Amino acid sequence: MTTDVVGAAVRRIARSAILILGLMAAMAVAPAAASASHGEGTGVTEITCNRVTWKYSDFPNAANNRVQEFIKVNQVTTSSEWVFNGPESEHTTYFESPEGTFKVDAHARWDTNGVTGNFDHMLQGKCEPSLKLEKEQRLAGSEEWTKYKLKAAAGETVEYRIKVTNTGNRNLTLGELNDPNCEQEPPNGNEIKPFAQGRTLNVEESTYFECTRVLEKAGFYYNAAEITGTTEDGKEVTGKSNEVELEVPDLAELSIVKTGPPTAIAGEEIAYQLTVHNAGPAGAENTVVTDELSPDVKFVKASEGCTYAEPELTCNAGELQVGESKTYEVTVKVNPEFVGTIPNTGRATTSTPEKEPKTNESTVETVVESKVHLNITKTGPKEAATGEAITWTIVGSNEGPSTATEVRIVDPIPSNATYVSASTTKGSCEYVAPKVICPLGNLAPGEKVEVTIHATSKALPRETITNTAVIQSKQEERQATFQTGNKPSEPSDKTGKKPLVTLKKTGSPAKIEEGQKATFHIHVFNSGPVAALKVKTCDQLPAHTILVNAGHGRVSGRTVCWTLAKLASHAGRTYTIVLRSTLKFQGKLVNHATTVGSNFAEKRASASVTVVRRGAIQGKVTG
Repeated sequence: MTTDVVGAAVRRIARSAILILGLMAAMAVAPAAASASHGEGTGVTEITCNRVTWKYSDFPNAANNRVQEFIKVNQVTTSSEWVFNGPESEHTTYFESPEGTFKVDAHARWDTNGVTGNFDHMLQGKCEPSLKLEKEQRLAGSEEWTKYKLKAAAGETVEYRIKVTNTGNRNLTLGELNDPNCEQEPPNGNEIKPFAQGRTLNVEESTYFECTRVLEKAGFYYNAAEITGTTEDGKEVTGKSNEVELEVPDLAELSIVKTGPPTAIAGEEIAYQLTVHNAGPAGAENTVVTDELSPDVKFVKASEGCTYAEPELTCNAGELQVGESKTYEVTVKVNPEFVGTIPNTGRATTSTPEKEPKTNESTVETVVESKVHLNITKTGPKEAATGEAITWTIVGSNEGPSTATEVRIVDPIPSNATYVSASTTKGSCEYVAPKVICPLGNLAPGEKVEVTIHATSKALPRETITNTAVIQSKQEERQATFQTGNKPSEPSDKTGKKPLVTLKKTGSPAKIEEGQKATFHIHVFNSGPVAALKVKTCDQLPAHTILVNAGHGRVSGRTVCWTLAKLASHAGRTYTIVLRSTLKFQGKLVNHATTVGSNFAEKRASASVTVVRRGAIQGKVTG
């Protein structure tokens, strides 16, 4: 027998008129088992109007296994021999087709490759006109057909395919195919042969029909087809297909609205609200609200049920029933230095299909402006004699809530004062006559900066030094004023004559090596017509030095002072101190001295020596 015949027999198993189990159930006699140790799996798998299909198994795994087959139908016996290789095979034996119900005595025996055996089946068949319908379905766009249940969304298209097979013993003329769910035939050019009413369907021949349907609404779609065939002598038979099921679940319809302030201040908090709503008609399962925060804000807090993992906030709403809404609030703080527009978008998702595939999102924009509160204070001496040193201290600060940008302090030095120096704890200062200008950069909320300005009074008697400093930023400007009155000199006698005191200072040698000594001489001389009274001369020890000899002066911290009750007219006094440079310091040592009395203003003098590395003066480099 050819493999095509065997293959055809296998394909017919699915549409056989009576299977072996059905046959045995209809008979009082059970089939006899194979009589040998080999061939125990032998049996009949299918019987139709004109054939029996045998199945052989558990034979020797060898070539040319031979089996004798005998089919007896209505006292007519048909015999054949089947030869196959290996332990398994199938074979179909044909016989003359009877009409109506009939009995079949199927007998097989074998004596092959060293094994013998036989088996008998007493079968019952029924031969009459019949039709078989098989229905399958798939969603438009899919390649796989199935008989099993499908799920789809409203608006999708389902395709049906019906296979009609003549499984009887008579040719049939087909009538109208009844399929209530088929709305339209497939488009022209479809490869499947379309069913044609009135055509003749020969025995074992099949034809196909395809149609489509648009799933307009939710629900369950149960679909089966039916057709009638007529024999030449007018006998009608009806075939019904299997039922296919398709579910279109109800759909949810989510929406989300996000609200927030249209404007905000940098450094302050913003509260956003996110409201998610389900309009139905189905509940929205596994609803999740998300909010990706801007890098220009910092998360502060959110409603219960929300978690934050930078940069996204996630709120699990669970199932939203039809018509139900849930609102979540999230609070953020705007970065103090940010100015501009912050867009923020909230999104909602659900595992339930929605009416229209879309992105459920809502965006709110907040325009952020800067707001600062600058403060400035200024302090200094209440009085200063002409020629006396003045120190002004300016403190600037930003009380927020935003960062103050491009901040600077400007202090115009009054005309009755002489600028000496300026310093700052942030940024830098420079003197551009007559102003001291200190650019400070940005000041964060709560940050302070201190500027110190040294000057000398040039005020005349009863003249006031009025000094006004200003703190400025891109956002605002503030100012502070301080007044220093003129301190008159105390005359030494009733004539009103004054002493004329000068102060000079020298240092030697001009250059020393680190760790070596330097000597400083302080010369106080009164060239005036009257004595200088209560004269106090002080030396401020510079950094990176060690006091070796104070020259009988009184030491307090890093200050050495000498006092005189009176320095006569045209008299002088010289004070000497010896200092040692510390190791590992190289640079200029500047030593300042002052002298002041009850009847003359303070005088200042300075001297310096240069410190070089050890061995440098002798031309050697050590260390």
